[in-house]
Amino acid sequence: MKHYAEECNSRNSQEGFCMFKVEGEYCFWGLRVGPVVRTPSTSEMKQILLKNPKTAQAVKEHRVTAAMIRAVTYDLLREELGRCCGISKEEAGLAIGNQLDCAPHEDGSGYIFMVPNWAHKWFRHDGYVSKMLSEMNQ
Repeated sequence: MKHYAEECNSRNSQEGFCMFKVEGEYCFWGLRVGPVVRTPSTSEMKQILLKNPKTAQAVKEHRVTAAMIRAVTYDLLREELGRCCGISKEEAGLAIGNQLDCAPHEDGSGYIFMVPNWAHKWFRHDGYVSKMLSEMNQ
């Protein structure tokens, strides 16, 4: 786990770090920590949510929430981090916030990865979740 943070620090100490925007939104790519996972497309997300009785009705009534979307994407990241580190999905979830002091970030580019908590809070952004909400609830 420690090597993920060291890799990010090394990359940014050598090349420097510059926050920039892509299509009006901050890009966190330079601050990514650890594995990068592709996020579901709108149709894929819809299918995933329809399989769960707790979220299926919300999809049908165009009442999908950010929490529903994040439950899916965060699980994808936790599963990948757990696989990469040989730990459970639950342990990976704790490690993201506690050991790495990171937050999951769903980037508008279609990927979820971890970024340092300070950056995620500091740079106001709307990304994947906002896009999904508008597409799924129209």
